[in-house]
Amino acid sequence: MDGERNEAEQQLHDQAGLPQQVISQILDTPVIAGEPDIPRWSLSRLGEFSLATTWDTIRTHRPRIQGLEDIWRAGLTNSIAIFNWRLLSNRIPVDSKLQWRKIDLASKCQCCPRSPNTESLQHLFIQGRGAFCVWREFDGWFGGSAPSLRINDTIPDRLEVWSHRMQQDDRKHLCRVIPYLILWYIWAEHNRSRHEQTQFKSYNVVWQVQMFIHNNMANGTIKPKH
Repeated sequence: MDGERNEAEQQLHDQAGLPQQVISQILDTPVIAGEPDIPRWSLSRLGEFSLATTWDTIRTHRPRIQGLEDIWRAGLTNSIAIFNWRLLSNRIPVDSKLQWRKIDLASKCQCCPRSPNTESLQHLFIQGRGAFCVWREFDGWFGGSAPSLRINDTIPDRLEVWSHRMQQDDRKHLCRVIPYLILWYIWAEHNRSRHEQTQFKSYNVVWQVQMFIHNNMANGTIKPKH
């Protein structure tokens, strides 16, 4: 029996060029002599071939992006919701994105006037001096034992960490809305600074977020934090 198996292994190796792992799987498959062959499809529970199981096997599963599910239900305006969807989908044209697309461009961020860095999503919205001051201001609104914000957070990471400050499940609760407003108004201040040749001011961002909250709490679009 061992001799027959060795001979079969040699033939599969020499003639078919199969790797040893595949050869072993073939030879370890039990064969019932005298019975007709029955095709089996291991990807389905009943062993029957289907296009659905084939598609599910070969398609690319994109990773879940933290925060996308809240955008459309958080009481934001359409413009703010669409911007945040584009931001989380990596579709905002910061300098590093344009450079990656082979556009010859010198980059200087608008949010750090004293020591400007390359303008990237990470720097503009999380790590830069302007963004850091804004996040720190609103983080102080919520006490408790929530994890601290980290300077190396990605934008989805920041939304994930921020979610631990939420004490209520309401999609339009104040705490859910704040990070999306921060991101939107940082971008608005960035554009004002770049196109009007003015200095990026973090307190402008804070003020605009506060005014949005005030106006929308007054009309009932956003729920208070208590």
